[in-house]
Amino acid sequence: VIIAYMVFIIVLKSKVISENRYLTFIGVALFFIACLGFLRSFSYAEMNVFPEYGTNLSVQLWIVMRYLASISFFVAPLLLTEDLPYSKKSEKALESDNFAKKVFLMYTVITAVLLLAIFKFRNFPESYIPGLGLTEFKIFSEYVISFLFIGSLVLLYWKRNRFGRHIFRLLAVAILVSIFAELALTHHTYRESFLNFVGHIFNALSCYFIYLAIVETGFEEPYNL
Repeated sequence: VIIAYMVFIIVLKSKVISENRYLTFIGVALFFIACLGFLRSFSYAEMNVFPEYGTNLSVQLWIVMRYLASISFFVAPLLLTEDLPYSKKSEKALESDNFAKKVFLMYTVITAVLLLAIFKFRNFPESYIPGLGLTEFKIFSEYVISFLFIGSLVLLYWKRNRFGRHIFRLLAVAILVSIFAELALTHHTYRESFLNFVGHIFNALSCYFIYLAIVETGFEEPYNL
């Protein structure tokens, strides 16, 4: 969650916002994913914050987070367009600022709709049933999310010339590790299982590589970023 917030701040407040729509889009997406992750940390039954929802809530929030992440990484490469001529750099900066605001508004609406579906209307598909375990929807979603991450990796490679080699490699590894996280979490039987542990370790590693790609590089080598 902390890493995601840091990425959002760096992307939004640096010149990257006027140079790379991929990073702008991912930065904004990570802000909302971080908010959902923070909420999810209180969703476990043992926290006793949402006692009426049970274990299903934390699994639903996980699926929502991962769908947002995988779709965001899949869409982001498609937003990379050719640079405007140098004489239009000021226009480009204004356009990029408007782009960031539109993306933020879009994610605000999407996140609000998803949270309403989970907490108010309760029509979001069940992801965990006590006594039975993970539902078919949850397992199927993990595979869909994995395929979206694979597709995002292919698209990132297609647009690799728009990134520094170091940045491209770190983002590619982050996506690849995310795929391993999804596959590990596809068939775990209960929260304390070994596969659940491995899946969350991979997820943490993915965040670490995003940190290296954007946060650390943004401070130490801003020109490369």
